[in-house]
Amino acid sequence: MQAIWQRLAGFTAPEAQKARKAVAKKWVEQLKPIRQKWIDGASKKIGEKNAIEYWGKMETFGRYAFNKCLHYNTRIRDAKTGEVKTIEEWYKSETKPSILSYDGDIVIDEVVDIHYTGEQEVLEITFDNGQVERVTPTHKFLCEDGEYHEVREIINKGLEVKEINASQREQKTKSSR
Repeated sequence: MQAIWQRLAGFTAPEAQKARKAVAKKWVEQLKPIRQKWIDGASKKIGEKNAIEYWGKMETFGRYAFNKCLHYNTRIRDAKTGEVKTIEEWYKSETKPSILSYDGDIVIDEVVDIHYTGEQEVLEITFDNGQVERVTPTHKFLCEDGEYHEVREIINKGLEVKEINASQREQKTKSSR
């Protein structure tokens, strides 16, 4: 993401690093001037409408990607191959899994990298279907409202996590082959 800020909007490397950190940490007070600098700089290359649209995508992606934390023993099924490994096994593997995610529709996304983020509080969540996940309180799940929410918000507000049924999963996997 930093390279995009530098190439499209003219950020220096330190400014791009600061912007990445502000998005990741959700430092709202720091995002206003960063947003404006992005729009001013990127508008020159891609137009104001696209600059605003891309900012929204980067901000949303950054908030999600930098807070998605799973326990190292969590088992992940590759959406394309069906192969199942723990996070730790995927971390050590030369390949990374493809996962299902939601972008207005259920899509298959490629995992780019897996990072160890240190010791953190871990919650164990049991879903209605019996599936158990161990995640940090900042992990986000897609909810019935079509938005991703952190576990703590889901619990506090009594939100419902969206279930992706087997036929949706199978349909998306077949369409990507």
